[in-house]
Amino acid sequence: MTTTKDQASDGIPATDVSGVPGGVPGDGTRTLAIDVSGVPGGVPGDGTRTLAIDVGGSGLKAAVLDATGAMIGDRARVPTPYPCPPEVLVRALIDLVASLPSYGRVSVGFPGMVRTGCVLSAPNLSRVAGRGSKVSADLRRAWAGVDLAGLLEEALGAPIRVVNDAEMQGAAVVRGRGLEMVVTLGTGCGTALFLDGRLAPHLELGQHPFRKDETYDEVLGDSARKGMGNARWNRRVAQAVRTLDVLLRFDRLYIGGGNSQRITVALGPNVELVDNVAGILGGVRLWDTELTCDAAARPRATVSTSGRPDDRDQVEEDAPMDIADLTDLLREAEEHHGPYEATAPRHHWSGWYAAYISARQQGRTPDESAEDAALYMERQQAEQGGSS
Repeated sequence: MTTTKDQASDGIPATDVSGVPGGVPGDGTRTLAIDVSGVPGGVPGDGTRTLAIDVGGSGLKAAVLDATGAMIGDRARVPTPYPCPPEVLVRALIDLVASLPSYGRVSVGFPGMVRTGCVLSAPNLSRVAGRGSKVSADLRRAWAGVDLAGLLEEALGAPIRVVNDAEMQGAAVVRGRGLEMVVTLGTGCGTALFLDGRLAPHLELGQHPFRKDETYDEVLGDSARKGMGNARWNRRVAQAVRTLDVLLRFDRLYIGGGNSQRITVALGPNVELVDNVAGILGGVRLWDTELTCDAAARPRATVSTSGRPDDRDQVEEDAPMDIADLTDLLREAEEHHGPYEATAPRHHWSGWYAAYISARQQGRTPDESAEDAALYMERQQAEQGGSS
């Protein structure tokens, strides 16, 4: 691995990209040089065999699957190493899969926001010692914009697809009808959305405020569960499901992750608990072009992160995005557009939310974003009326 000798402010080595093509300081590109000499990975294998890797906040898991999704041999697991900058994760995954059977392609579920194989954020892996420890500014910068798919493709010697871990779990369980949501409850809280069987753009709902000043991740994660007890945690899960239903009007919700087995409260007829093994089994379906052509299957593009850590911190301080506020806005929109809601498919309401989020990310105020979202609804209503 390549790191500088100078230690960052919190003791995490900074990544040295000097001399690496594309790693010119200030161009927004994040490139790492990983030493993979002597790596036994990349053994030519049957192209229908998939190496599925689930990167978790507490453990790294991997298994080789045949074309039907059945495991070939045993699943491998090791604790997630901390601190965990990109080069440490890559080396840990190389060691993890070294003893597994040969494979022809690789699917990776990652705990953060991933776009076309590049990491935009890694909340859990940005902590110095795992869940509950402090966030390292240096680790956040180390992960921002890293081409993880490219690094792993070089290290493991096979084609790679990298998505959010909840998305990979969802790939194994969604039915392809309407708006389907996946929530994973483990070290933290992950989410994924699928529309008519297609993977939708990722929204980091787990990092959004849920109640008081705490996020879904903080309220529903394993540390919170242990602190408040299972009974109270179950009530929080039920409250979260109700809030997300009002917000997204999902047709079906699947709850997975290691703590899904601890849910004892009734959550409604359109909520289903799924086995945590789906986090591995979704690796095969991730290569289904009908599922992923809008996300993981596109050629990877350079992700610019120029100035983003500081800018993003400023946005968080000046204009926090509150789920409760969005829910109120959505209720108001439903009252105003009652006739539209009565005739439109329920999943169209997710478009309203996506329009609002898109405007907010472009720096528009909440009121301006709500107006943009209302215009979106009016266009959808007009298009539906024109086609009837």
